[in-house]
Amino acid sequence: MRIHFTNHDTDGTSPLSQAKMGARRQDLQALFTHVQQTHAAAARSVLGGSWLYHLEAYRRLFPPVYGASRVVQEGNAHLQGQTCWGQFVDHHGAIKAVLREQLFATLAQVELPQLWKAFPVPTYHVQAPMQAFYELYQVGVQP
Repeated sequence: MRIHFTNHDTDGTSPLSQAKMGARRQDLQALFTHVQQTHAAAARSVLGGSWLYHLEAYRRLFPPVYGASRVVQEGNAHLQGQTCWGQFVDHHGAIKAVLREQLFATLAQVELPQLWKAFPVPTYHVQAPMQAFYELYQVGVQP
């Protein structure tokens, strides 16, 4: 199973703020409960690929083994969508000027086959067994 998030919060507060951690965990518990109920036989592991995995605020939502598995994704194949470009936009939808300028400054120094190296924050690939998520979110545990 591959996961990635989109910000649907409209209150102006970061969806990864400490105050919203409970809501994000509820979202994830609902997701993994649904997965276990509908795709238990097929869903064996969780995969992710995003620049967000450099943020402790993001990694704290997941089992430690998942965040600990992160490796920098090399190559240009992943340079599409929010997987890498999302780092340039804040939770209000505004461009992060500092990161934009870092990208522009680095572009002149990077050859096209290694364009991924120009991004200020790398994209990480992560993965962990589905069971780690079931345990963290207490999916299938009877009260």
